[in-house]
Amino acid sequence: MIDVPLLIDTSVALNLLATEVSTALIESFGVACFVSSAVYDETIYIRSEDPTQLPEPVSMDPWLKRGCVRVLEPENRLEQELYVQFAVELDDGEAMSLAICRARGFGLATDDRKARRIASQLSAPPVQVISTSEIVHHWATKASIGQDELRRVLVAIEQRARFIPKPRARQMASDMASPSSSSTANCTHTKRLPTRRGHRVACGAFRAGRWCRTVGPAHKSFRVCPFVHSPRAGISILRIVTGLLLLLALFAFCGWL
Repeated sequence: MIDVPLLIDTSVALNLLATEVSTALIESFGVACFVSSAVYDETIYIRSEDPTQLPEPVSMDPWLKRGCVRVLEPENRLEQELYVQFAVELDDGEAMSLAICRARGFGLATDDRKARRIASQLSAPPVQVISTSEIVHHWATKASIGQDELRRVLVAIEQRARFIPKPRARQMASDMASPSSSSTANCTHTKRLPTRRGHRVACGAFRAGRWCRTVGPAHKSFRVCPFVHSPRAGISILRIVTGLLLLLALFAFCGWL
């Protein structure tokens, strides 16, 4: 899959940590794996298995203790300059990760669409990029994982990290039925919304996105979705204004009489 050292950014780290086999997923690469200090310092959250509970902070410390991942930071002027350059368009974690990969010839594990686009536009030598879907597919193939276990991993990523890969990537990861059926079965309205990191599932009247760096368990992307059906959805501003003008004209006519 990839034959160079691999740097894992926040989006992929979040998805891996949502599973119970994150260490096995990382060790299946067979190459040295790293995270940048900006990614390691982020406080990231995943949804609790109990939907009534608050989101849970997760840590990469078990990876570090096991020795399957190490932390890196920019070491020279080139990497610092690239970091500043990429930070104009990317978050700190993605910018530092891409800067180190560019300078050292590492591969980058990311689902961030903008980071993937920028990496693909860099001049030779290119930065090899892989996604969560490719990681899960590689692990399942190499370890001969059964469909039941693979389904549990995919459902955990969707339910706890709120991440759904693009349809093509989902097919590559598994030819089984979509795992989204279990997490959205009780929803009246569901919709898959494209984001920079793939697709995220919107269920009911709320959209779930990526947990951001924060000092508390706050979520930055819960907001009302426009696709929720409403009996008043057909009432436009133009109709309201027209109705008010007609009422004013009627009052004026009555006063004239």
